[in-house]
Amino acid sequence: MIEHFCRLTGLSKRSLAAFLNTDQSLLSRVDTGGRSLPTTALLQMTALYKLATAEASSLAEASPDPVTAAEKMAWCITQCIPLYKQLHTTQENYRQAALALQLLETCEKVDDQLPPKKQRWITEQRYQAQKKLQANGWLPQRALAIKIALLQHEAELWRQGMDENI
Repeated sequence: MIEHFCRLTGLSKRSLAAFLNTDQSLLSRVDTGGRSLPTTALLQMTALYKLATAEASSLAEASPDPVTAAEKMAWCITQCIPLYKQLHTTQENYRQAALALQLLETCEKVDDQLPPKKQRWITEQRYQAQKKLQANGWLPQRALAIKIALLQHEAELWRQGMDENI
């Protein structure tokens, strides 16, 4: 079950274990039938699977009807460009938020007797950085990567079709 899920979503067992916040050995035992999957992990996997399949179907529905295989391949490639930009922005936002949290921790350690106004400011900044981390974390980045991979795969299939027709 786990191995099949990993193939469907394009994840490794290690990535899936990290996403589920569990040990990789638990997933192996579930795969061999030695353990059952915790309900929370099953719900998280269901949400991830729905995301992966929704992206695949939405990309298929969004496809225009170009005439030639070359046009279809070009369409797929052009659809990847804004997704790459969005992925880069998401990764950069994540890095900035992580750096902001480190800086805030350093500020608190350096000056442990901060006035209440500065403490409130640091608390608010930490809250904003944590929200930014959550909004730009692993799952949104993975969703973009899935979209890109699907488009690249479709472009490759069209390219192979063009090569066979030559």
